[in-house]
Amino acid sequence: MKILIAEHHHLSLSLNGASVYHHNLAKILVDYGHSVIICSLSLTEPIDFDGVAAMPASSLRSLVNEWSDIIVTTPMLLPRVQCDKPMIYIQHNCNREPFNVSHARVIYCAQHVAEKVNYQCKKSMVYYPPNRYAGSEPITGGDKYTLVNCNRNKGGLKLIEYAKQYPQKRFVGVLAGYGNQIQAMLPNLEYRAGNIDLAAILHDCKALLMPSDTEGMPTIALEALSLGLPVYGNDIPAFHELGLKYIGVAKQIETGEYYAPKVPTQSVQDLVNFVTYL
Repeated sequence: MKILIAEHHHLSLSLNGASVYHHNLAKILVDYGHSVIICSLSLTEPIDFDGVAAMPASSLRSLVNEWSDIIVTTPMLLPRVQCDKPMIYIQHNCNREPFNVSHARVIYCAQHVAEKVNYQCKKSMVYYPPNRYAGSEPITGGDKYTLVNCNRNKGGLKLIEYAKQYPQKRFVGVLAGYGNQIQAMLPNLEYRAGNIDLAAILHDCKALLMPSDTEGMPTIALEALSLGLPVYGNDIPAFHELGLKYIGVAKQIETGEYYAPKVPTQSVQDLVNFVTYL
């Protein structure tokens, strides 16, 4: 099958959950023998990124009309990819778009997203973001409390507050490729550039901090759990669904109190079948 994944932001330019989901999905489909191209509105020239071909926005219509058998995208991009070919939409958050998707199949990133958005569509499934680190060796011995994505909604200001509140502890902010990345100069707080290799980013992590206002199903939380790292999350549906007991991020930094949830397992074959079934 020739599968086109159309997206706004490419992972090479913007570390964000949707782009990671798309890239990991592309890698899975390539491993299963399918031809995959990611077409990103943020690219200006073709690239090969981590074994997956990616094309710029100028190629989108020709890829839609002439190359692809199946189109995978997000509901927001519906006006740009509309055609009579099989469509699969990936819903990454709880924002219900006002488009008719009755002709398409929908992948929801989490059960709480499926229940809230609830599109009328041909068929749907819930599939958590594909997890590259399932079964990996755990990361141990780290001493840094790490936040990935320092914009306001993800906790950029709260990270600064934690660093001020606990000056004896060490903190890291990983800069993502979208949103205003909030930073401050503090002796116990450092910032790092984002990187697709999460294990490298978190090599000295003690716990992943996620004081987010909202999440669909954060890829980084699933992958951090697979790397044996505690995830200190906010009181929101995504973390309830994962089985993370809400204690309070600041309290967990202070006391270390944590109840490790079971990392969810999924069938990759079920995902591939859903995407490629015509």
